[in-house]
Amino acid sequence: AALHRVADLEQEGKSLKDPTVLEKDIIKALCLQLEQDSGRLTDAGLVSALLACTRLFLDPWSTLMVGLVSESQERLDRGNMSIDQLCTLGQAMHAIEGPGCVMLEQVMEDIQKQEPAQWRISDLIAVYRLLQGGVGEDGKYRDLLNAMHTHALSVTSRMDPSAVSRLLSALVTLNQTQVMPLVINLCKQAVRHVPHFTDEELTLVVGALMYFGHSDHYFVVALERY
Repeated sequence: AALHRVADLEQEGKSLKDPTVLEKDIIKALCLQLEQDSGRLTDAGLVSALLACTRLFLDPWSTLMVGLVSESQERLDRGNMSIDQLCTLGQAMHAIEGPGCVMLEQVMEDIQKQEPAQWRISDLIAVYRLLQGGVGEDGKYRDLLNAMHTHALSVTSRMDPSAVSRLLSALVTLNQTQVMPLVINLCKQAVRHVPHFTDEELTLVVGALMYFGHSDHYFVVALERY
């Protein structure tokens, strides 16, 4: 969590504002502890640590990164990772090796073995975000996406502001122009959330509705009132 917070503060495009932050004693101590104790981390802690390291642009061939990737591969092979953990690992491996990564393909195989209709909303959004991040480009995983759209349509009324905005954003990035019933449902849910969206979330929602060419009277009224 500490490394993720540093990344939140220091990340700027594809580099850090101040690369010397990685030389600070506390950061070096944290990294050393992760390197020594990777085997003792929970699955969630392990993949989160690996993702944090990619967000800090650490050398993929450093002892720490190689150790975290190796430990992650062992956990992945056991087949016990949750959807959320698989998505975090997928994000990290995509950042390290790109879309052709063998380990990423294994992650996607594990995700596809599961039934989207049984997923929690948080799991659903996590997979959408993973695909949005470059994994689902060029029409890959179409069958998985269609199953996810069907499930999303049935749970839209229970989505919070973050889920609504993230899902709309993912649909835009993945160019899912054929899912207008889902977009319309998300817009209806967005009407309820207008006062509760952050500025960034509201920007994503409005941008997505413009992208899909969908205008809703009730959304416009709620937006004007807000």
